[in-house]
Amino acid sequence: MKKNIVFLLFVFFIFSGLLYGQDSLNRGLEAYSRGDWAGAVVSFKRAASENGAASGDAGYWLVMAETAMGDYKSALRDADSFLENYPQDKRYGDMLYQKGRILHLSGKYDDSIVVLGTFANSYPGNEYVSSAVYWIGENLYLLGRFDEAEKMYRKVLAEYPLSVKKEASSYKIQLIEQKEREEELLEILRWSHEESLKVIEEYSRRERNYEQALNAYQKKVSGTIQEMDASSEAELLAEQKKNAQLSDRIETLTAMNGELTSILESMTRDSEAPDSELIKRIQDLKQKAETIKNSGSGT
Repeated sequence: MKKNIVFLLFVFFIFSGLLYGQDSLNRGLEAYSRGDWAGAVVSFKRAASENGAASGDAGYWLVMAETAMGDYKSALRDADSFLENYPQDKRYGDMLYQKGRILHLSGKYDDSIVVLGTFANSYPGNEYVSSAVYWIGENLYLLGRFDEAEKMYRKVLAEYPLSVKKEASSYKIQLIEQKEREEELLEILRWSHEESLKVIEEYSRRERNYEQALNAYQKKVSGTIQEMDASSEAELLAEQKKNAQLSDRIETLTAMNGELTSILESMTRDSEAPDSELIKRIQDLKQKAETIKNSGSGT
């Protein structure tokens, strides 16, 4: 009889513990749903401390609440604890994804890439895979590896057309393309500025030469018109023509510098992708720069 009473008390305490743990979990979920992250953390910790079926769920939601409130250090610690203590839990894959995301939010981009890559390869059917690919792209983007990042964003669009990260991926591709255009324009602007300085220097040098040749020529012909030196006259005309060409080149380069600066300021000011008219202006400028380079190759 005494043994039966002891057994019943044992069952009662176990059952009460389960109910208590489940009750704490429910309170935590309620607090989480209304954005009370601190209250949710307290309830999830209480639920996780109970030895019951709710412990795994509580551990998962504890990490989610800590992440939501920006406590990434605690979230990462508790994510590792979950992965170590609940290897058979149905949310193990989800937690691996969350760990990768927390590493990204913590600024540990290389570590995040590794964890998210492991998750995507190990759980190809998980609902978070497309998001993992996107976050890998975000890590690469923030590391300045734009070509690799673009591949990840395009992978989201190509392989996961229904992904919640579809729009975000499209936007980041546009940003990368705009960044590439800006870099091209900056390169053209640098070249144009340097070329302008070279041409101005050349123009000044030839202007001095022309004035010296003109003075010498005028001395030669100061007597009579019949004594004019035909070769000297041709030389003067050639210098005049070259100077005029250099002057035109300076004007063209100055105008192009102004237009390049205007476009770059417009692209920096507007966060949206450039419209077709602006893209056409960029293409025209690139073509103009190429033409100027080719025409001045013998200068």
